[in-house]
Amino acid sequence: MTPTDWLLIRATYQPSFRRGNAYNTNAFLKENGGAPPGFSGSAAQDYQLRKFNEADRDRQRADLMVQITPVDQLSITPSVGYKYDNYIASGMQHNGNTPNLEQLGLQQAVSWSAGIDINWTPNERFSFTTGYVHESIFQKQRQTVRNPIDPSLDWISNSTDTVDTFHGAIKATIIPGKIDLLFNGSYTYALGRAQQYSPNATGSAVYNANLPNSLAARWPAFEDTYARLEAALQYHLSRTLTAKFFYAYETFSKSNWQTDTLTPSLAGVPAVFLGQDWKNYTAQIIGATLRYKFE
Repeated sequence: MTPTDWLLIRATYQPSFRRGNAYNTNAFLKENGGAPPGFSGSAAQDYQLRKFNEADRDRQRADLMVQITPVDQLSITPSVGYKYDNYIASGMQHNGNTPNLEQLGLQQAVSWSAGIDINWTPNERFSFTTGYVHESIFQKQRQTVRNPIDPSLDWISNSTDTVDTFHGAIKATIIPGKIDLLFNGSYTYALGRAQQYSPNATGSAVYNANLPNSLAARWPAFEDTYARLEAALQYHLSRTLTAKFFYAYETFSKSNWQTDTLTPSLAGVPAVFLGQDWKNYTAQIIGATLRYKFE
């Protein structure tokens, strides 16, 4: 929508719904009936669980972008986005019956973002871009003790991740149509928190008898930072062919209690099983690219 020459508005709303049929919680058990020697534990899946990509889900998503151009050389573009995922317990069955139980695993996911981009082109040889975006991701999960003896041993885990990103770029035309000089940089800071609590603990003798092991507590926060600076010289060999030579400096650091003290082995037993464990690093990169544009 463009109510005036200097204003552009784009808004979208997207509801979506996902439903699965004949979900089989014993599929893994059936496929692994001939498990190798040393396999421990039951391979059956708890009937209150659903695989993440197959769970029934209702989603509501809305996005808004506004572009303001007070003068031809300047544009200001704020934007916001919101997404709500509700994972529901529809279709859950156990031995042909529909149990009146809470769904386990991820129950809700709420994310939103807000940011702004500013572009300024004072003349045909120079242009400047800067921007900032804030993202927030909230997820609620419900967990339980395997074969629970009491619902008071269930617990709720609320995790929130926030990400703040700043970016900027400068483009200078040295020889119009031939050589451009580019500078750009970005900085990102991410913070994660997780809070656990037991919704059915009040007045439970089973819960109190299992303290402190049954106590759901807050985890320490974890954080990541990433920064990148880049300078590049761009040479247009023709209308369709462009060569680029660049230098980039990158740095990444993290503080995560879950993996910071992880070692390759523990008393001769492999201990690295948590997936990717990114290490702190600083890198300097020199490169060249050749780009062809079809017309």
